Amino acid sequence: MKQPRAPKILILGGTGVFGSKLAQMLLQDGWDVSVTSRSFSKAQKFTDAHGGTPVAWDRAQDPTPLFKDHQIVVDAAGPFQDYGEDRYRIALQAIEAGLQYLDLSDDGAFTAGISALDELSRSKGVTALSGVSSVPALSSAAVEALARDLDGIDHIEAAILPGNRAPRGLSVMHGHSGAGWRANSIVA
Repeated sequence: MKQPRAPKILILGGTGVFGSKLAQMLLQDGWDVSVTSRSFSKAQKFTDAHGGTPVAWDRAQDPTPLFKDHQIVVDAAGPFQDYGEDRYRIALQAIEAGLQYLDLSDDGAFTAGISALDELSRSKGVTALSGVSSVPALSSAAVEALARDLDGIDHIEAAILPGNRAPRGLSVMHGHSGAGWRANSIVA
């Protein structure tokens, strides 16, 4: 019996701080990964060192031509606070193209707003996940574990900051500004 082909993954912002770490881990595990960067030479340098397929792409461009050979798109291009008026353009285009969509947003408002695409993603039979990143994902897991024996939660504030030696790209710096963190407060 023929084995099904593993899905091909497109990482938007695949040479950035978090996108490159994700791409490296997926490539080490044998996944077929395309890595985008605004600079083709930067994407080429990354794929020469780690594998994968280099792609030049800037988030201001239409991503749909990149979707045709992929089944999963991970948006690590950020900063999600700067996605402007049409914040969910990439997610919407991925869903409409029938791709599974994940993003590494650490912006609370952006992450909460993805629910507006839930009905469409269900109708297309795909998953759309936002906030698959440090603050939303890790802090939510910590809250869930810590809250098991509590009767209720009145207020939660969470922040994860890069260490002194951690790499910092533009998205990391924007995501860790004071204004971005207020959006991550949760009142239950």
